[in-house]
Amino acid sequence: MAATRFLTDKALKAGDRMIPLIKASHNNYTGVPAAAYALNSDLKGGVIVMTNQQIGNNVTPDRQGVILARAYLAAFQAGIQRIFWYEFQAGEHDLFYNEDHFGIVHNDLSPKPAYMAMKAMTRARPAGSMMAAGSWRTGAICHSIWKRPDGRNAWALWMPEGETNCSLTVRGRIEEAFDHLGNKVDLAVAGESVTATLGESILYIIGPADIKLPL
Repeated sequence: MAATRFLTDKALKAGDRMIPLIKASHNNYTGVPAAAYALNSDLKGGVIVMTNQQIGNNVTPDRQGVILARAYLAAFQAGIQRIFWYEFQAGEHDLFYNEDHFGIVHNDLSPKPAYMAMKAMTRARPAGSMMAAGSWRTGAICHSIWKRPDGRNAWALWMPEGETNCSLTVRGRIEEAFDHLGNKVDLAVAGESVTATLGESILYIIGPADIKLPL
């Protein structure tokens, strides 16, 4: 692929590592526009940096809401402890400048779908929740699992793309089920069998002791 901004390891200290993820070219130069930095000097932890924008420069406000919750939960499931969304308030000065629309609220602070998605995610996964260990994907279904401070278990289920109807085996009572925007979802329950439609937006299920997904 082509790129115009590249990353290096020149500012790293002893113990730090740069792990290239993508190589790209510009004219006669080939460099790294995406890398993971593993920090083990006076700084600890890691960061993933990507400068290439060719994979897509814009999405609709509705799609932003779908992506936000998935990005947060996938990161939490992978053990990342802090995520900072850029940015809170959209400038909206220029209709055709993408960075003017990154915010999760409009310039007048009215909420965008991404704000409602953040609100629903925080409702499902309040501060102090502990993520469950293990794989976060079964077949084509992604699932993030955690225990809330109130002792209740919670699940977030979604498909990377497309939609499927599936039968879940649920042990315990479902106390709440809602979509990525916080809207109530009515599930078809027959004993321990629950029929659910899973798509690219998250389905949150709060309460059961366990949920088994179809393989």
